[in-house]
Amino acid sequence: MWKIRCFIGNVIRTIKWLPTIWNDRDYDYVYFFRLLEFKLTRMKKDAELINDPQSEKIEYALKLLRRINSNPYYEIAFMFEEDRWGKALYVNGNRYMEKAITDEDERLARIDFRKRCDRADYLEDQDIEFLFKYLTKHIRCWWT
Repeated sequence: MWKIRCFIGNVIRTIKWLPTIWNDRDYDYVYFFRLLEFKLTRMKKDAELINDPQSEKIEYALKLLRRINSNPYYEIAFMFEEDRWGKALYVNGNRYMEKAITDEDERLARIDFRKRCDRADYLEDQDIEFLFKYLTKHIRCWWT
């Protein structure tokens, strides 16, 4: 009897995982974070069922994962770019800024663009690093 119950539980769990696995790709780290978010969401639900105080720590990790998965970093880094340079114009794959009139302005706008991209990457790296430090510190308690 327990084997049948175990088999049915495995089938149900597989069906619940199916959309996540179906949409998974091996070539981008983003899909790893989506899998991890799905897994932690399921673990949090189980922890809440038994009133496990660890569910709050799982929720904190989920908040970090959701922020990483929503990818707000470029939006944050480029928040005030239009104030300085105006709207970005794309012509034949080249990026031009509306308020960059002279060649020197264009050069400065390109430098600013690179700095903003670097800043966005830095913010994302910071969140990912913090997530893994947090998981390293707390994850072993989530299985007990």
